[in-house]
Amino acid sequence: MGSFLRALLFVIFCGLWACTPEQRARLTVTPSAYGKVDNIMVIADPYNWETTIGDTLRTAFEALYPVTPQPEPLYDLRYKSPKEFKAGKVYRTFRSILILGVLDDPNDEATQLIKKALGDAKIQKAYENSNYTIVVQRDRWAKGQTLVYWFAPPRTALLETVAKNYSQVMKQFNKADTRRLIESAYATGQNAEATNFLADQFDISLKIPSEFVTAEADSLHVWLRYETAKTSSSIFVYSLPLSDTTLPTPTHHKQIRDQLTRQYFSTRIKDSYMRIDDRYLPIYYNNITFN
Repeated sequence: MGSFLRALLFVIFCGLWACTPEQRARLTVTPSAYGKVDNIMVIADPYNWETTIGDTLRTAFEALYPVTPQPEPLYDLRYKSPKEFKAGKVYRTFRSILILGVLDDPNDEATQLIKKALGDAKIQKAYENSNYTIVVQRDRWAKGQTLVYWFAPPRTALLETVAKNYSQVMKQFNKADTRRLIESAYATGQNAEATNFLADQFDISLKIPSEFVTAEADSLHVWLRYETAKTSSSIFVYSLPLSDTTLPTPTHHKQIRDQLTRQYFSTRIKDSYMRIDDRYLPIYYNNITFN
């Protein structure tokens, strides 16, 4: 008997005698999650969302990126009440979902969602362990989905964990966003020639997306460009003698960077070139141990 015929008979039998939940689960096609990077759907009781807990959450998640020309929040939050979330089945396939609940509030409908998802044992653990406030699930209702349950028995404890542990929750969504961005960046493959050139010439292991093309390259530098109708992106690598890079002052680093962009990223207007703007925006430094 062919596999198609067996599947057809199985579907017919299920329709006549009713499938078990496990059989129905095998037949159900899991949809792909929808939603942009840095977009989070927040499900919470209206009272929690509109008072201190919601204010604290928004202060953390909608804080501005530290260095951008225009104000831009870390995350775009989309609020839905538990009733709206239950009524709109499409909401369950959103890519990033955060459900907040006060466990000891019998009227909190978001808590009902949390209890149903986690089960009695984990809810009891939350009452016994004040540090157990966050549970993460992947691909619950859709492929590529990140679902975070954030809870505590009393309302004061939920406020405390939102104020203290928001970075842990951000990290979970960042992981998923990073995976998606990587998949998107290399969706069309790699520029093997540029990748190999960086490895051979500068001993740098860096996978270059296929959209980037080599604008200039020699023994000291390589300039890779990716142009679209709306954006211009560049990867620029330049090699300096060790003696020129050992001065640890930020002023020296800025001089090196501006000197290179004056040479390679200038316009036809005299003295017009890409330069560091530290008059209105701060410069951030992060020391790393390399090789």
